[in-house]
Amino acid sequence: MSLSNVSQRSRVELRCLPSSTDVGHGSNGDVHDLHEAYHHTRDPQLRDALVAAHRPFAMSVARSYSRRGIEMDDLGQVAMLALIKAVDRFDPERGFKFTSYASLVIAGEIKRHFRDRGWAVRVPRPLQELYLNVQRATDDLRAELGRAPTIPEIAAVLRVDHDDVVASLDAGQCYRITTLDAPVGEGGTPRSAFLGAPDGAFEAVDGHDLIERLLLKVAETDRTIIRMYYMQNLSQSEIGERLGISQVEVSRRLRRILNRLRALAIPTDGGAPNHVPEHEPSSN
Repeated sequence: MSLSNVSQRSRVELRCLPSSTDVGHGSNGDVHDLHEAYHHTRDPQLRDALVAAHRPFAMSVARSYSRRGIEMDDLGQVAMLALIKAVDRFDPERGFKFTSYASLVIAGEIKRHFRDRGWAVRVPRPLQELYLNVQRATDDLRAELGRAPTIPEIAAVLRVDHDDVVASLDAGQCYRITTLDAPVGEGGTPRSAFLGAPDGAFEAVDGHDLIERLLLKVAETDRTIIRMYYMQNLSQSEIGERLGISQVEVSRRLRRILNRLRALAIPTDGGAPNHVPEHEPSSN
C-alpha cells in the first residue's frame, strides 16, 4: 500500500474513532494503523486522535503514582505531556506495542516530576526513587495482606536491604515541609505554639562558671558570705547572726569581696574583662 493510501485510509479511520477509545478493548488494530500513518505523515490530526485514544491508559499510569504528595491533576498533566512525547517518538516498525513503550515514557516523566518538583528538600536521587518504590510496594502489600506491611516485608518485595528501606522512609520526611501555622488537634492550635522557647538560664551559665572559678581565689569565709547572700538569699542581718558579726560588718565585707572579684575578673593580657554581676549588696 502506498504512503498516500495509508494516509487516506487513516483519515477515514480517524473520523470513525471516538475520542475516548479504549485501546485495550478491540481497537488495537485501528490504533496501530494510525500509529503507522502518523509515523510516515506526521499529520497533527492523527497525533491528536492517538493522544485521545491513549488518554485512559496514560491516566491509569498516573493514578498508580497517586497518594504520594502530588495532586492527581498535576500527575495527569505530566502523564498527558509524556503521552504526547511517546506518540511522537514511537516507531511502530520496530515491532513493539505502543503501550509497553508509552508506560516507560510516562512513568519516567512522572518520576522526574517527583524528583525535580515534588521534594521540598533535595535528597540523593537513588533515595528519591527508592522512596517512591517503597510507597508503591507498601500500597500493594497493604491490599494483599489487609494490614500495614513491615519493613522486612517491603525489603523482601523490593529485594533491597532493610537499612535502605529505613533510609528511604527517613528521606521521605523531606518530601513535604509542614508550615508552623498548621493547626494541630481539634482546637486548631498552631504547631508553633508547641515549640520550646529560649531558656534565659543558658545565658547565665558562663557567668556562673566564672564566679565559681573566681570564688576559689578568695578566703573560705568570703566564699561563705557570698553564697549566703546571693545563693541562699539570706539578709545581711541573718548572715551576721550566723557568723557572729554585725550587719554593718557584713555589708562592708560584701563590698570588699565584690571589688576583689571584679579585679580578678580583669584579664592580665589586656583582653576584654570578664563579666561579674554589678548587683551591689544593700543594707538590710
